[in-house]
Amino acid sequence: GESNNMPYVNYAIVAYWYQDSTSHKVSWELPRAKKLRLPGALAGDPGTGTFFENEEWMIFADLAHFLEIDNIIQAGGGEVEVVPYNRLNENWNGPPRLLVSSDKPGGYLRWQVYAARDDLYSIDLVAPKGQQFGIAELFVAGEPTGHKIDFYHDRFHHTTTRGTGPFFMKKGSRWIELRITGKNEKSKGYDMAPGATILRSGGPWPKEWNVIGPFPGGKNYGYGTVYPPEQGVDLDGKYTDLEGKEITWTKLKTANVLWLHPIMKPKDNRVVFTQKPKDSRVAYAQVYVKSPDEREAMSFICADDAAKFWFNGEVVWAVPGLNAIKLDKYPVPLKLKAGWNEVLIKVCQSGGNWGVVFRIQDPRRELLYATSTEPEQEKEDN
Repeated sequence: GESNNMPYVNYAIVAYWYQDSTSHKVSWELPRAKKLRLPGALAGDPGTGTFFENEEWMIFADLAHFLEIDNIIQAGGGEVEVVPYNRLNENWNGPPRLLVSSDKPGGYLRWQVYAARDDLYSIDLVAPKGQQFGIAELFVAGEPTGHKIDFYHDRFHHTTTRGTGPFFMKKGSRWIELRITGKNEKSKGYDMAPGATILRSGGPWPKEWNVIGPFPGGKNYGYGTVYPPEQGVDLDGKYTDLEGKEITWTKLKTANVLWLHPIMKPKDNRVVFTQKPKDSRVAYAQVYVKSPDEREAMSFICADDAAKFWFNGEVVWAVPGLNAIKLDKYPVPLKLKAGWNEVLIKVCQSGGNWGVVFRIQDPRRELLYATSTEPEQEKEDN
C-alpha cells in the first residue's frame, strides 16, 4: 500500500496444498512462476506523481456492457470483444481486457468525460504494447488533436502512457476517442487493448521551485510554528535545519507534483512512516508567476500533509492535519497583479510521502513561472 504499491512488478506465487487423504490426484495445474506475468496496478507511484489515492479511473472492460447504449462508451471499426488477458499474450494473466482488432486502420474506442471548466486537459492511458498493436490518434469531440500513441513494441508488456495532450475542452460532457490510424512498420497488426484511463489537467505547472528545509516540526507537525520564510522570503538567507545544520534555498525541478521526501530525509536516511511529533518536519516552496495583466484566476493546490499558502504575502489557503495529494483538489481564487506575483507554500510532514502540487488555471498559456524575477531567468524560462 501507499508508496510500496508499485506498478510494473513481476510477482511469483508459492502455493501450499493441504489434504486429508492419500490421493495425490488434482484437477488443475498452477502456471510456472517464472511464466506468470501480471499487469501493473492502478495504484501509488509516488516517485513520479502519476497515480494518487481515491482516483476514479475508467476501466473499459467494466463498461463493456454499455457498448450498445451509446451514451457512455462506444467501439467499432473492427471486432470488439472482452477477452481474458492471456488471450493477448499467453505468458500474462490478469483481469479481462477490451480488445478492438482489425486487419486495417479504423478501429476506435470512444468514451464520455466531463470537463469541470474551460481548460487544457490530458489523459493517462493504461494499455499493453506488443507486436500486434497499431498507432492510435486522439480525437476530442470528433476533432483530431494531433496526439498519437504507438502501441507497438517488440516485447509484450503492460504500460502507462502519461499526459497525452494537452488539448482544450470547454466545460461539459465531451467524447474522447482513440482511433487506429496506422501502424508501426514493424507491427503485425492494427489492434489495441486499452485497459483504463483518467482525465487530468493538462494546463501548465511550475517546472522549477525554490525550496528550503527541513525545519523541525514538533506540535501539529509545525503547522503553527513560524519560521523565517513566513516573515519574508530571502533567497540568499541561511538558516538551521532540524539537525542543527545550515540550510539555504535550493532549486528543484519537477513535472507536476513537487515531491520533497526524496531530498529531505530524516537523519537516519529513511522515509519514516510515523506520526510522532519528533519525526515531523517543515519545508517551504516558493515560485514567482508573471501575469501580462491584472486578472482574477482560479488556482488549485493540495499537499501532503498540513500546509499554508501565501500569495503576494497574504495567506489565501490553509489546511491542518494529515492529507494525501490529489491533483486540483482545492480550488483557491486569486487576484493576480500585472507583472510578478509571489507564491509561497509551507508543507508540513508527519511521515511517508511529502509534497505539494500547485497550478493556476491558464488555458491560453499566458502566465510565466520562474524561480527569479531577473531578466535572464525570464528569458531562460520562455
